[in-house]
Amino acid sequence: MSRGRLKLAAVSAIIFLIMAMPHKSSAYTNSDFKIGIYWPPVAAYTNAAQYDYLQEANINWIINTPGTDLLTESISNTMLDLAQTRGMKVIASDARFNQIYTNVATDAQIDAMADSYKNHAALGGYYVMDEPFANQIPYVANANSRFLLKKPDAVNFINLLPINPTNVETEISPAIALSQTSTGLGYFVTSTSPLGQTFTLPSDCTYIDSIELNVDPYQWGSGETLTLKLWDSPSKTTLIASSTLAGSTNLYPRFSLKASVTANTSYYWELTHNGGGDNSIGWVASSSGNVYSNGTAYVNGTAVNSDFYFQVYKTSQKAPFSFMAQLETGSGYFVTSTNRLGQTFYTPAEFTFIDLIELNVDSAQWGSGETLTLTLWDSPSKSTQIASASLSATNNGNYPRFPIKAVVSPITSYYWELTHNGGGDNSVGWVTASTQNALFGDAYENGVAKNNDFYFSLYSNRYPRLLSSFDESGEQVRANSLVALTQSQTGSGSFVTSTNPLGQTFTTPSDCSYIDYIELYLDPTSWSSSEALTLILWNSPSKTTRIASYTLSESRNGQFPRFLLNTSVSPNTSYYWELSHSGGGNNSIGWVTRSSADVYAGGSAYENGAAKSYDFWFKVYKDRLSKDKSINQTSTGTGSFVTLTNKLGQTFKTPSTLDRVMQYIELNIDSTPTQWSPDEYLTLTLYNDTSKQQVLGKSTLNRSFNSDRPRFYIWADLQPNTTYYFELTHSGGGDNSVGWVSQSTANVYNDGNAYVNGIAQSSDLYFRAVFSSCYQDYLEEFVDAAGSSNLGYLTYDQYPIVYGSGINIGYYRNKELIRSMGLKKGVPTASFLQSFGIPSSFRRPVEDEMRFNVYTSLAYGNKALYWFTWWTPTGQGSTRFDNGIIDANGIPTDLFISLKNLNTEVKKLGNTLMSLTSQGVYHSGVVEAGSQSVPSSLFWQPDKGSDNVIISYFKNASNRKYIMVVNKSLDNTDNFTFRVNPKPATVTEVSKSTGLEVSTNYNVSTGMISQQLLPGEGRLYALPSSY
Repeated sequence: MSRGRLKLAAVSAIIFLIMAMPHKSSAYTNSDFKIGIYWPPVAAYTNAAQYDYLQEANINWIINTPGTDLLTESISNTMLDLAQTRGMKVIASDARFNQIYTNVATDAQIDAMADSYKNHAALGGYYVMDEPFANQIPYVANANSRFLLKKPDAVNFINLLPINPTNVETEISPAIALSQTSTGLGYFVTSTSPLGQTFTLPSDCTYIDSIELNVDPYQWGSGETLTLKLWDSPSKTTLIASSTLAGSTNLYPRFSLKASVTANTSYYWELTHNGGGDNSIGWVASSSGNVYSNGTAYVNGTAVNSDFYFQVYKTSQKAPFSFMAQLETGSGYFVTSTNRLGQTFYTPAEFTFIDLIELNVDSAQWGSGETLTLTLWDSPSKSTQIASASLSATNNGNYPRFPIKAVVSPITSYYWELTHNGGGDNSVGWVTASTQNALFGDAYENGVAKNNDFYFSLYSNRYPRLLSSFDESGEQVRANSLVALTQSQTGSGSFVTSTNPLGQTFTTPSDCSYIDYIELYLDPTSWSSSEALTLILWNSPSKTTRIASYTLSESRNGQFPRFLLNTSVSPNTSYYWELSHSGGGNNSIGWVTRSSADVYAGGSAYENGAAKSYDFWFKVYKDRLSKDKSINQTSTGTGSFVTLTNKLGQTFKTPSTLDRVMQYIELNIDSTPTQWSPDEYLTLTLYNDTSKQQVLGKSTLNRSFNSDRPRFYIWADLQPNTTYYFELTHSGGGDNSVGWVSQSTANVYNDGNAYVNGIAQSSDLYFRAVFSSCYQDYLEEFVDAAGSSNLGYLTYDQYPIVYGSGINIGYYRNKELIRSMGLKKGVPTASFLQSFGIPSSFRRPVEDEMRFNVYTSLAYGNKALYWFTWWTPTGQGSTRFDNGIIDANGIPTDLFISLKNLNTEVKKLGNTLMSLTSQGVYHSGVVEAGSQSVPSSLFWQPDKGSDNVIISYFKNASNRKYIMVVNKSLDNTDNFTFRVNPKPATVTEVSKSTGLEVSTNYNVSTGMISQQLLPGEGRLYALPSSY
């Protein structure tokens, strides 16, 4: 779950509104192990008795969140006072901190928040943000830096998203590398008429994430699948990657390829039909003539005089994002022709454009003939109308989005108003609102302010500009940004027509070697559907060398259309862009905004080829470097069958530079039901080498989800420039034979070999190994933006106990990714612990499950643990919480003693754990996704390979070795025996009762040690210093 926000702010679910994160304590110091709670006693119960419960439970870190009713400076200071007398620390927060959450806080406002609490002895740090999305990272980094300016030893609260959010939250959609979007004609793809296109990659594109086409989805029936294959050329001698789709919900299906490629190189994609359904899908849209100079379309292998619509996506660029939201619900109003609804709000800092405003409306009550109009005004007095948008039906379920497309000013108050046209039954609702005032604004009904706020969210495609942050040395620097160059002076404008092209010379900055896109400023209302604009990048106004171009048939970014160029350039070099009109419509778009004088020293505006004494408004955006990689061996020609007794394998070497986990391995297997039945399970296991001493990951499929290119998702963290081995095995079900598993006819891959039953072959399996993780991108972007020395912890929340059997599927994988990023960046890690339940989603844990949560977290090296939730949240709309540690009446629940006892153990182990650095975490028995088996080289081994136990290896600063073992069972008490080799003279245990080292039953003659472990229990052992 996402412990979330329980307040207002930035796009998620109500659960978002309920959590966040801690750090520190008073008789406590920063070197102590933090044992914290989120959601402290509410205002009415902020008293000595409740804080005595916290002290009794060994809590030393209390997180005050703006999601509770602890919103005044007075109550916050009371919390600090109560904590100080009990040796605890507090994360300070009050109502003002919501301004950080909604990205509207100025530096001066953040400084004022810091000044309110910085001198209190019980202050541990400040509440910055819970679960920031990727686009909020610059705001988070800036706020954290401001707090550190005021209190350098603060350990501020920033809790990151878990591994399972959607891409729009953590990142980060692929960026367009290449486009041909001209249409006008089309073809049908059938099993006997494949369609294809040659294209040439730009100089900066070394990885293809996906290829998008334009296909009529209404002609795509049940039983019809389309496969897009990427080849070296139309001769199809080398297959690079492929992807299959069984349908599409829109006109622009994307075929996921994830293939490493060579820049400035020609490739060929081909689209084929499986023959199912009516064996015909189309149109597949194309241009009506040859418009793309670097390739051509093919029909059934023959070049034709047109080009298909296609877009090649490389890796990531940030997605449109909700920069501000009020998400509390519980009430609502009906909008009618005589009952107008409205809301005041402040725009966030650095926020200059509203793309969409999203509301929460019961769409079942929105009938035919009813049109809703949302108008943006300067204020409730409505003296200046800024923009409006109307919808005659919802375009997004119960969350209609009104495309406002309005330029706004940062940190400025505005007012939106929703009106009804009087049609239908003249009533739509509820239009959802909160039950109380939750935002720096107010809801309005018929112009009268109410004591609550409507649910709404502001979306923008425009990204935050540079924000102050700190580097490693503590000096203020500028956070990384996409903007490379800006000329933003306005005052006049020009019209672009087919006979009046507009242009601008500019000089690239010293750090800009790649242009992603160029953004202009123009009036989109003058741009009709039959008018297209093309921006071409030239070497100079003489236009002797054409570098890149992009055509738009409409602005996809309101008044700020972006022309995607995706081209390498030289720093400190003059270039020329020119905007031309297709001649359609009324053959005139404008104004194209410009200055009224020559204000930009690095170039000049041009009209119809003549230099002018002014400059156009423009922004040049550069791109971020991708860390995604792939290994491809795509030569085929023969194959083998995998059976229970015929195992197929392949060795391969990882790239020389590698900074992302292996996401999947793709094979080429005949996946027709007659060859691969649902009773046949294929398992791909990744090993350290052909000796198969250590399992690094595995994945099992009983069918392919990608036609004849099944992808086995591994999620393994591998070393660069290292040889590994994967092996494909059969369960024995069905007819005990799946194949062909394609391979080459000779040894064509220099860094490995195919294997059959462990014997090397003079050939290679077809395989593609893809190294990619947007979650790692998210974590690294956060740490780099904030500065590792400015972070107390790398913190996240991922809760294990869900309804149904087993644990949350991403639990161990999330822990490993956080652990590895913390080690890479030198930042201690922390995580949340589950002490809540939400009916039908998260099951309220029992003591054994809480113990499991604690000790698995310690095994992965966490240096701080925070319980969510302490107090039982109430009034959370449709989300009902089972009792936490303290119920809503201030009474300890049955979990209190369990939590108290576990915290006591952590406190005793804490002094030792704080000095240890994780070396590796290994799993015996079941090896879940994202985890590794125990390597044979490890000195501590389970006596039985089937023992379901974690073995975690640590060292202290003096290189003394420690081992933590954890029973992975949630239900069973088990006896475990371990072999230690070489045999040490002694093995001691760090006592959970005293924190001191005590003797064990280790037998020096046999090197064996045994221990009974309760469900989820862990033990920490120490080896001699000389070992």
